Amino acid sequence: YPLAVQDFVSKVTEEPKDADLQKLFEEGRTRLANPAFPVSGFMQPHKVAFQYVKAELGETLSKSKGLFADNWRITCVRLAAVQDRAKRRCKLNNK
Repeated sequence: YPLAVQDFVSKVTEEPKDADLQKLFEEGRTRLANPAFPVSGFMQPHKVAFQYVKAELGETLSKSKGLFADNWRITCVRLAAVQDRAKRRCKLNNK
């Protein structure tokens, strides 16, 4: 449970030694910090960040149906042009 620091300040008579602080840290470095525990813990819990996108599938498909159709037509036209050029090159190379 959280404690009021003011109640204990007058009871502190000396600064802690570096070795004492290091020992306290080493003992509590693998314990999660939790004010409900009687022993010190210094480990921080892992944090997770995430993002998401929400879309209505029917609405998205109906809006993009024309876009997909146009892209498909363009792709087919380009593919036909590439195939036609390849056929012409093969004929020229085989003569």
